[in-house]
Amino acid sequence: MKFCLSLILIVCIGYGNLAEIQQRCQSNFNKCIIKTHNKLRALHQSPPLVEDSNLKTIALEYSQKMARENKLIDNPRLNELSLGENLGLSYNFKGFDMNKCGQLGKSYAEKWYSEIENWDFIKSKGKNTRHFTQVVWKDTKKIGCGLAIGSNGKKAYITCNYDPPMNGDYSLNVKQNSILLNRNDEEDPDCDFNGSEEF
Repeated sequence: MKFCLSLILIVCIGYGNLAEIQQRCQSNFNKCIIKTHNKLRALHQSPPLVEDSNLKTIALEYSQKMARENKLIDNPRLNELSLGENLGLSYNFKGFDMNKCGQLGKSYAEKWYSEIENWDFIKSKGKNTRHFTQVVWKDTKKIGCGLAIGSNGKKAYITCNYDPPMNGDYSLNVKQNSILLNRNDEEDPDCDFNGSEEF
């Protein structure tokens, strides 16, 4: 079964045990969401991001907070922390398959990046493109992401934090994509769909 995609990605994910998901899928999620960030950043001549343990902790704790409160909302401490942020929410009434957390991470990085369709590279501006610009922002160096599952096991809250955040000249930090994405890259079974784009 598939659900529609919107700004909040609604995905179909198989049933899984909540405790096992929390313990076992975080590593694949982080690996795949960061790997996809860097693959997409390379298209825009932006250097790869390095995973930062402090940012990872902040992101995970905030995802857990959103899961507890059942609320998707920007971290009110972003300015204080001087960090950038992308958030996401995924829902499936059956629960989550802990073997597909990597695919979930990849899908969210790609979903945020898809806002490129609304970006005008000539004018260096766009409507509703904050997620895209943060993914490829050239001056950003570090990233940390976190995934938390809600108490009913049916909602996944996603946070990525970035340092430094978007700040400065968009024309210098969001370059035109001049490299074609190589669809023949070696597949990663933790990140890539195998035949069916279902979680």
